[in-house]
Amino acid sequence: MVPVCLMLSSLLQNIRRRVSGFTDQAPVSEEERSRFFHYILFLILGIPCMLGFGALNLIQGERVVSLLASVCAIALVTGVFYLRHSGNSGLVYRVNALLYLCLIGYMIVIGGEHGSKSLWAYTLPPITCFLLGYREGALWASLVPAIAVLTYLLPEHFFSGVHQYPPDFQVRFLVTYSVCLVISVWLEYSRSFHYRKSQDRSHRLQLEHQNLNREIQKRTLLEQELRESARTDHLTGLLNRGAFFDLAEQERKRHKRYANPLSMAIIDVDHFKRINDIYGHPTGDAVLCAIVECCRGCIREADIFGRIGGEEFGIVMSQTVSADAKDIADRLRRGVEALSIRHGQYEISCSISIGIYTSGNTGEDLDTIYKRADSALYRAKGGGRNQVCIQTV
Repeated sequence: MVPVCLMLSSLLQNIRRRVSGFTDQAPVSEEERSRFFHYILFLILGIPCMLGFGALNLIQGERVVSLLASVCAIALVTGVFYLRHSGNSGLVYRVNALLYLCLIGYMIVIGGEHGSKSLWAYTLPPITCFLLGYREGALWASLVPAIAVLTYLLPEHFFSGVHQYPPDFQVRFLVTYSVCLVISVWLEYSRSFHYRKSQDRSHRLQLEHQNLNREIQKRTLLEQELRESARTDHLTGLLNRGAFFDLAEQERKRHKRYANPLSMAIIDVDHFKRINDIYGHPTGDAVLCAIVECCRGCIREADIFGRIGGEEFGIVMSQTVSADAKDIADRLRRGVEALSIRHGQYEISCSISIGIYTSGNTGEDLDTIYKRADSALYRAKGGGRNQVCIQTV
């Protein structure tokens, strides 16, 4: 018993997966795709039943019923492939509803044995309400009582083949069919109502999710900006003093671990106070920015460059021996010396002094390295400025 259940479950899952893959290609909305999916499941069950019903009636001599059943089956299959490529569900479902209504109407008229064929009418309300919605489905399904009443009112010998239903059957059929119709309309209305509510809720949640993502992105960007702002000198865009020494300490630890040479250069703008006093602070700011741009073009990308004071800058050069550090510093000095800085009506020339210390001792801390580079800077300034001095141990 258990293996049979497992086989049946596996078969049903395989059918569902294949039908889902088929309906996912249809150019219809999400709700219509769900309707299309269940429509195909109905056909999987209904078409064999309809073809069998048509074959049985053909054997019994009911050729019209057999023909209508066969036409309905063909229309249903054709509608599946048409809907998958066109997405025109309204046309497909209405044609199918019309053909099925004709089949039900004819079976009501002929009745069959004891009027049993008319009982197929109970399948119409749930099918039309599901395919066409509770409003239009109710209109289509409401035609069945009209056909039944018309059939009941026909004279006994109006034309051959009309089944004569007893009065109690007529009343029971109309009452039970009406109840079936009301239940089908209510169920489809409830399904549609809750589906719309679910879609609205899903849409609201999606909008909230999008707004939340935007807010997260905004906050992330703001945090990045604040982090950068906390590490950046607002005038020059360089690392500020704290960020410069943080990165310098990381580089010193690598210097200690791998025993690579580490050089630090301290740069000071010569007579910068005089520039501020004569031309004003805005001009002094312009001079600092011009010097920074010049220095950026002369140092390597891997070098750590920051503003550590008013007119004082620092450069940490990893894996750089003293001679190479001096070459870089001389290039900086010559570049600044050649600058002609125009700000407003003023054209200003300036120079820089640079002190360098290269650490070959992995046991030296950052404060020692900085102090020795600063000592070299003071010697450069004391020796006449616009020069590079190297501090040795």
